[in-house]
Amino acid sequence: MIGVTGTSRIDLRSAREPDGDINGDQTVSTQGYSIPQIGLHWLIAALVLVQLVFDESMTGFVEAAEEGEPVSALDTALAGVRYYFGLAILALVAVRLALRFRRGAPPAPDVNRALELAGRISH
Repeated sequence: MIGVTGTSRIDLRSAREPDGDINGDQTVSTQGYSIPQIGLHWLIAALVLVQLVFDESMTGFVEAAEEGEPVSALDTALAGVRYYFGLAILALVAVRLALRFRRGAPPAPDVNRALELAGRISH
């Protein structure tokens, strides 16, 4: 299995038999998050950051539309970006949750309490 261990090293052990077939059992011990799980995490984080940046344009778009005022082409385009990125986030979170239910999650690493608290607050 490819995953990241608690010390952030890549674990290149494979769940495949020597002949290349995947083991018949469906339970695989999770040593760390898989590369797709890590990739989805950071992709979603980047898309959320874009959402935060374009928040004001969406607010301006909605307020202008509610008041019957003309909406600038830039606000319309940026509101569209924010809308479609929001849909992408929703779809990617669904994929990430399905992957998590399928693969599971590694046990929490032993870290000091301050780092654990920072992780809980930021997530």
